[in-house]
Amino acid sequence: MKPIGNQYIIILKEYTMLDKKVTNRLIKSYTNNVPLEASIFVEGQAIKEDNLTTVSQLLTYARSPNYMDSNHFWKKAVKNFPSFSIAGSDKFENVDEINEATTHNLHLRFNMIREFLNDCYRSNKGIDLLEIGPGFGGMYHFFRDNLPNIWWRGIDVNCLFKHPNLYRTNGHQIPEKVPSMDVIYSINVFQHLSNEQRQSYYTEAYNKLREGGTFIFGMFAVTDENEHEVRPNGNRLFGVKDEDGTYYSTFLSQLTPVDRLEEAVNKLLHVGFKDIIVDNISNYYIFKGKK
Repeated sequence: MKPIGNQYIIILKEYTMLDKKVTNRLIKSYTNNVPLEASIFVEGQAIKEDNLTTVSQLLTYARSPNYMDSNHFWKKAVKNFPSFSIAGSDKFENVDEINEATTHNLHLRFNMIREFLNDCYRSNKGIDLLEIGPGFGGMYHFFRDNLPNIWWRGIDVNCLFKHPNLYRTNGHQIPEKVPSMDVIYSINVFQHLSNEQRQSYYTEAYNKLREGGTFIFGMFAVTDENEHEVRPNGNRLFGVKDEDGTYYSTFLSQLTPVDRLEEAVNKLLHVGFKDIIVDNISNYYIFKGKK
């Protein structure tokens, strides 16, 4: 591995014929020592043409969350980029501003979420809700101040505030200490997960929910309408794909797959979720399913 400015080139050509497990261990040992903000490339494994970068499977391994310590990654992300890593922008100067922005500019933008919260408000019973990845606690504070019948719990790989019911997770499992839930909720998290992590959380969420419980989460998705969309700056909305045609989202030094919308719905159906509905603003999709 050699640094060139803020890019790191991993020279693995000579290892491409090794056993996959050996290659994976090599990649993991490299990427754990690369600065978070660095771009990682595997020499000879990426080709850019017409603003679309085609990457090899080896490069998707190198930048996958599967080969990074999630706790370590997000600790560094928040330390170095506290506003950007949680709110997607550097313009917010403190935690209160970040929480205000994420709550009102992200969560409450979606009709589906507002309707869900209205249903909670009208309910005459307590609602056990687990939030995956609460960040600095924007929605926790919203629930506390506006919906006292929601009994909140949270899990995160990097807990950013103190609460007796906020537990640390390994990035793909719900801790056993979390009891059965009525609602499992997660916004601005699943687009940062690998396929394996998502699938694990789908199954864990289904098993942790009570019968009739609700799973709500958000992430990017590829559709026939947005697949070739070009942003005002000339870049493609989805500008990275692998040799098999899967698109990827980039965030700092991570590379995570973007499911096609129908593929994401089918994965939820396969786990057992039913009555799945989808909401979308600016190519960010909210999924809601029932157990």
